[in-house]
Amino acid sequence: MSAIATVLIQAGHRVSGTDSQHSPTMATLSGAGVDVAVGHDARAVRGAEIVVASSAVTGDNVEVSAALAAGLPVM
Repeated sequence: MSAIATVLIQAGHRVSGTDSQHSPTMATLSGAGVDVAVGHDARAVRGAEIVVASSAVTGDNVEVSAALAAGLPVM
């Protein structure tokens, strides 16, 4: 996921992401301009055009659920 985020941010897109705990990868992404946060929250998908979730994220994740409820594409 970090590679996709990096490519998108370098192409000028606004990118944000969350994870259950802080990691060196999150710090790197933050330094590259990605808006990162620790913890999952349905509010994280507000204003999104698309939500991309890793295969480790289950369908009952609050962000995935909020995206689907808002009619956003989830990949």
